[in-house]
Amino acid sequence: MTVPDAPIGPPANMSQQMADETDKLAVIHISHPAPEIWDMVREEFTAPGKITRGLSQEQAISHVYRARHNHFVGSIDGQFEVPPLSLARDGSNFFQFNFTFPGETGLDRLIGWGHPALIHLLTYDNVSLFLDATFRCVPFYQCIVVMVYDRGSRCYVPCVTILHIL
Repeated sequence: MTVPDAPIGPPANMSQQMADETDKLAVIHISHPAPEIWDMVREEFTAPGKITRGLSQEQAISHVYRARHNHFVGSIDGQFEVPPLSLARDGSNFFQFNFTFPGETGLDRLIGWGHPALIHLLTYDNVSLFLDATFRCVPFYQCIVVMVYDRGSRCYVPCVTILHIL
């Protein structure tokens, strides 16, 4: 067993630096999930043989969500327009369009999502469509789901979802 040359001092408190770096990376790497941001921060602030005190994983992930919320000025709609929430599991862009138009009481918005592979079903000949529109049971003015009959699975599959926001 070897004896260290110098006594080890108290751990350096890096909490504020870690919080600042977490906030910065959360906005720069908006497409990365919160646990990946935590991994980047943890790797940057931990070194072999160096003892530091800083944020826990839960605190760092909370900082990621808070920084992104502040970045979008609290708009829940804006968060769905950029990755990672706009991406399908295979990495393709699930977010399709955002259209703003003048309505009776101000500006209205239509926001549409759909998986590209399912939207491709609309290009086939003799497609059979089904539209489902809800009005009162959603927290938006209207929700429209466009479904297309998939001959391979022999059922209707939702290919586009459109939210009408007042």
